Amino acid sequence: MNFAIIPWDENGLGDRMFDIKDKTLNVDHRLEQYYYMKKEFELKGDILHTIDFYVDLKQVDYFLFFELDIYWLKNLVDLHLEERMVYCNAEPPTVNKYNCKEGFKKLQKYFPYIMTWNDELVDEITVFKRNIPYYFEDKRENTPFENRKLLTCISGNKKSNHSNELYTERERVITFFEKNHPDKFDFYGGGWNKEKHPCYGGKIEDKSQIYHKYKFAIAFENMGNVKGYISEKILDCLTSGIVPIYEGAENIKKYIPEKCYISYCEFSSLNELANYLITMSEKEFNQYLEAADCFIHSEQIDLFSGQVYARYIYNVTVHATKTFRVSKINKLSLDFLVCVKNSKNKIKKGIHFLENMRK
Repeated sequence: MNFAIIPWDENGLGDRMFDIKDKTLNVDHRLEQYYYMKKEFELKGDILHTIDFYVDLKQVDYFLFFELDIYWLKNLVDLHLEERMVYCNAEPPTVNKYNCKEGFKKLQKYFPYIMTWNDELVDEITVFKRNIPYYFEDKRENTPFENRKLLTCISGNKKSNHSNELYTERERVITFFEKNHPDKFDFYGGGWNKEKHPCYGGKIEDKSQIYHKYKFAIAFENMGNVKGYISEKILDCLTSGIVPIYEGAENIKKYIPEKCYISYCEFSSLNELANYLITMSEKEFNQYLEAADCFIHSEQIDLFSGQVYARYIYNVTVHATKTFRVSKINKLSLDFLVCVKNSKNKIKKGIHFLENMRK
């Protein structure tokens, strides 16, 4: 079979999203698992390229939309290839409001198949499971317990109106430790203001080099009250030798052993959390690191591999029903273009497309 990926942006075209030698794109090895995903397809005798590699789109069996790109959507509709489209975008609803139950109802007007990390939405009929791929690189250093500062956080300053967003809670924790334990806490990332947050240390280049200096890290997902949303937030901590304080996926234990992290929701107050961290012995701390070591050297991490992601995609091709039919594309609305608001060029193309469809 032939598979074509519509990447997140134009930088990934020309198969660059698989080029692990491209240091400008493969920052923090973020392309590694897509490289291995491609290799898995090739091992099975199938072909996977970014969509621009195909001269005749009718020769493609499945189109994998890693981004909702109106330009390519129009092309496939014009060629009557709607039933081969698979929506694979993995942003949480705090970033992309359509990646939720109600949003999927709208997406299903255009895509016969959807892939999601959300365990509660998978039905193996039109909605299929996938995890967010992650490349496990051991970046740990043997920094002595007594040489580590207590707590840090590495996160951008973001906002969302979603009811389950965790940006607000993350900032609440940051503000608490700044006020009550400023000598034990620093944090980093883009978009913060040092005048408002005196413990802010600016932007950084390498997470692991910062994590080596601390015992604990605030590792909150972008949203909570969901199942299956596991991102790099906690995994970066485990591979860097720092104990994460985690909040996010309700069923995190299904994916990562609970002895690897501190569950934020188990504390009734921030004072209780602070006391737990401050009074933890070196022996207790090392038990978390030992559990993390066992995890990152176990078969459990395969769930986040590119090879397994490829198998998730194959699952769509094997089990997806052919009875589902896409509604006429002229039902698209301008509101739907919120999904591609990060690209002015895509929005212009999308508006032009919609105007033409009305004629």
